[in-house]
Amino acid sequence: MKKSSYIIGILFSTFAVSSAFVPVGTGIIKGSIVIPCCAQRVFAVSGKDTVETDVKLGKFELNNLKIGNYTIIIAAQSPYKNYVVNNVPVSDDSFTDLGKIALTK
Repeated sequence: MKKSSYIIGILFSTFAVSSAFVPVGTGIIKGSIVIPCCAQRVFAVSGKDTVETDVKLGKFELNNLKIGNYTIIIAAQSPYKNYVVNNVPVSDDSFTDLGKIALTK
């Protein structure tokens, strides 16, 4: 029992440390949706590059984004409107938090 607890502790600490770092030359954009049932996908567009992710439990995180400015598009379900944020900066090894986003009808 002690050995398995020790191994689980090592695995957990390795995951916690590795998930705390952003790869060099990339950044992350994250945020949350106030009414989570109304949004399913989030897109980050910069030039010809597009990255997308699911909204899970009202939260989203776009990882490994190249440095630059992005247009963020949250695809909403009717009767809500899509939400767009222009010129969202991504800098080296950083997180950009869009905070809580309220979709409108």
